[in-house]
Amino acid sequence: MQIKEQNGSNGADAVRYSTAVEFEAMYRQHWFEVYCIAYKKLKSRQDAEDAIQILFKKIWHNRYRLQIKDMGAYLAVSVNNIAIDMLRKRQKSKLFADAYTRSATEADSVTAEQSIDAQLLEKEIENVIHRLPAKTQTIFRLTRYEHKSVKKWLRSFSSQKKQ
Repeated sequence: MQIKEQNGSNGADAVRYSTAVEFEAMYRQHWFEVYCIAYKKLKSRQDAEDAIQILFKKIWHNRYRLQIKDMGAYLAVSVNNIAIDMLRKRQKSKLFADAYTRSATEADSVTAEQSIDAQLLEKEIENVIHRLPAKTQTIFRLTRYEHKSVKKWLRSFSSQKKQ
């Protein structure tokens, strides 16, 4: 789609030395055509509006350096390039999200396997503990599961014996 100049000027001076009022007039003249190009490429209303904003913001910030011979062609090519950049970013984001989802799913399955292994290990430890003498079982459980030091266990054990 080619954007046509309505005033017949080549557009170079209008951008290069434009005031805010002139810039706004140029924006109003071209925004819809640029929007249509962006929308056709991006297939999203919000993304097309973002592309237009990026384009006109760049033109405004670089207005004294730009030397545009054909404003319509410049806008069409520029918004097309911006749309392509946005599509690339969207594709990269999708690839990253897919990779993250895959890795999270794999991590969940590893966690499930680890959970089963941990349960089997706990059962085996309990079987071995049951074969120990009663006092040794108590000491083991207090020091390993309740995280009490041997000294604290001895104090509580000796006080229990005195009672």
